[in-house]
Amino acid sequence: MTKDNQYALNSQESFNLKLTTSIAEIQTKYNHLLAEYIFFILENVKIKDDTFLKFIMHRGLLTITNVFNIILFYTKNIDVAYFHSQKAFYFYVEFIGQISEDHHTFLQLSSRDATLFVYKKTIFYISNELKQTIHDKTEIKLLKKSEMLQHIYQCLFKSVCENFDFSMEVGMRDHVNKIEKILQKVIHVYKFSHDQLNTIQLFIEKIKQQYSYDNLYETIEIFLKKYSTCVGYEKNIEKNIEKNLKKKILQWNLGKEEKDLAIENIKKEVDWLFM
Repeated sequence: MTKDNQYALNSQESFNLKLTTSIAEIQTKYNHLLAEYIFFILENVKIKDDTFLKFIMHRGLLTITNVFNIILFYTKNIDVAYFHSQKAFYFYVEFIGQISEDHHTFLQLSSRDATLFVYKKTIFYISNELKQTIHDKTEIKLLKKSEMLQHIYQCLFKSVCENFDFSMEVGMRDHVNKIEKILQKVIHVYKFSHDQLNTIQLFIEKIKQQYSYDNLYETIEIFLKKYSTCVGYEKNIEKNIEKNLKKKILQWNLGKEEKDLAIENIKKEVDWLFM
């Protein structure tokens, strides 16, 4: 039996009654999926204008993420979601590859067409009779946490794209590996809650503006390590720490001349957030 038949979206065998996959497995599959997509599109789509290449890559990332989440939600089957999401980025890149970069407005419009094309080839095939909507609170909580981890990945990747020299494609693999490493630590080492993940995303959004590109990953590592020491307090104390931390992150403002801080100074800045 081919995988197309094994994982068909109109086949009873593709649908589970319960979502039994762990958050770690969901995120690992998602990380691998995006890594495959990133390297595949860079290899197969040749657009000289970096601005439009970034635009196309980002829209594809969101398209594939939607396919992954929707299929996982309705089938409760991680293997089916992963398989069709892989097909989704092949469809997307195939469609984009046929568009001329000479017409930028046409390119933006056609990227929407590419997304619709992908949906027609994937999620539109989900059987209405077979799909299993999720009502279980534990499963809903799991998927919400998964989506928050995805937002963190997307935020980090967007920061990479904003600063990356696409004429040096070999460096992208290193960035993808570093992003995966951060996400793996968040899941396996620190085991942050959904609300804490929200705070982490807020911090990452802030340092994208505040710190130099070179310090990004190390700054995040320092923050995660420090933040993990606040996890496990009594609920009312932890809630108060969380509230103050978010407030300080929003107030945090380094001048342009301070962006290239040494690691010791970065540690001091992060320590200030938790005072």
